Amino acid sequence: MVKVDLNTEHFKRLITHYPHRVDDLNARFHRLNYWLDGSDKPTFNQLGQVAHLLNIPFGYFFLAEVPEQVFPIPHYRNEKAGQFEPSDELKDTVKTLLTRQEYVKDILIDYGQMSLPFVGSVNTSADVKETVLSIRKYLKIEQFNAKELSTWNESFRYLLEQTENAGIFVVINGIVGNNTHRKLSIDEFRGFVLNDKIAPFIFINNNDAKSAQIFTLVHEIAHIWLGKSASFELRDLQAADNAIEIFCNKVAAELLVPEDELLKIYDTIKDYDKLAYYFKVSRIVIARRLLDLKLIAKEEFVNFYNEIIIKGKDQTKKPGGDYYNTAPYRLSRRFGEIIYNAAKSGRITYREAFRLTDMKPDTFDKYFKKFQK
Repeated sequence: MVKVDLNTEHFKRLITHYPHRVDDLNARFHRLNYWLDGSDKPTFNQLGQVAHLLNIPFGYFFLAEVPEQVFPIPHYRNEKAGQFEPSDELKDTVKTLLTRQEYVKDILIDYGQMSLPFVGSVNTSADVKETVLSIRKYLKIEQFNAKELSTWNESFRYLLEQTENAGIFVVINGIVGNNTHRKLSIDEFRGFVLNDKIAPFIFINNNDAKSAQIFTLVHEIAHIWLGKSASFELRDLQAADNAIEIFCNKVAAELLVPEDELLKIYDTIKDYDKLAYYFKVSRIVIARRLLDLKLIAKEEFVNFYNEIIIKGKDQTKKPGGDYYNTAPYRLSRRFGEIIYNAAKSGRITYREAFRLTDMKPDTFDKYFKKFQK
C-alpha cells in the first residue's frame, strides 16, 4: 500500500484543532501516535478515514496552515457559559442548509421570484404589535386563534404551512441530515435562521419539546422580519440579553398570546389548560406569556416548565416513525417540491437533486410519488 508523505508538524497542528475527536481517532487508528511522531505514515485510505472522522476536506492535510473555522452566523445564549464553540453537528447542519439555500435561490431567481417584501422590513425599535400585524398579513393568519383550530398542535401545523406558503423554508429535524447517530443538542441550540431576501430558511431542533417549538418558530419568523441570521439557545423560552433576541421574543409572545386579549379574560380564566385551549397554544407558551406580563413569578414559571419537560407532558409523537412521514419536515416540504420540479424540468440534474435532498434514487422516486398523490 502506498503511504502518504505527510508534514508531521502540520498533521499535529491539524489534529490539535479537533481535541474532541482525539479519543475517536485513537480508538480507530492504533498507529496514530506513530503518524504523529513521524515514525510511520498513513495510507491514502487511512488518511481519508481520518478526514471523514474530523469532518474536514482531504486537502487540509496538505495546506501550509490550518484554515480558521468560522461559524457563519451569530449565536445567542441567555446564559454566559464561556466562549461559544459550535459542535460539528451544528456546523454541518448550518452548512447543509446554506448549500440548499444557494441552490434553491438560483432556481427561484430563474423562475422570476422577486425579493420577499417582509425580509428586513423592521428593526428592533419597531412597534411589537405593528410587527405582529405585518406577520399576520403576509402569512395570512389574521384569524390564527379561530375556533376551527381545535388544538395547539393543529395551530402549529397550520402556522408551519402558512409560513412556507409565504416563501419561507422551514426545516424541523433532530439529527444531522438522516444520520440517526448524530443527534442535535437542545442544550446547544433550539433553532437557527439563515436570512435571505429570496430564500430565507428556518431550522427548528426537533429534540426540543413539541409544546415549545411553536414559540421557537415565531421567534425565528421575527428574525426574518428583522433580516438577521442567527442561531440561538432560547433556554426556557427566555431571550438572550440582546436587543435582537428580546425583540423576537416579544413578537413571538404577542403573536401567539395577544396581551390585550389575555388581560381581558385573565380575571375569569386563570387555568393553564383553559387558556391554552382558548389561544390554541401549549401550556408552556401560556406560562411564558404570563411571566412576560408579570402575572406569575419567574420561580413559578421555571417550576412549571421543568415539570412539563421532565415528565414529558404536552409532548406529542414526532411526525411519524416512517421515513416518508418525517422527510417533509427534515427537508422542508416547499424545498422538496422545488427541487423535484427543477429535476423534472431539467433545470438541475437528478444527481444534484439526490444530493440536495440527501436521498438515494429509489428513495427519491418513492417519496415524490407519494408526495404528489
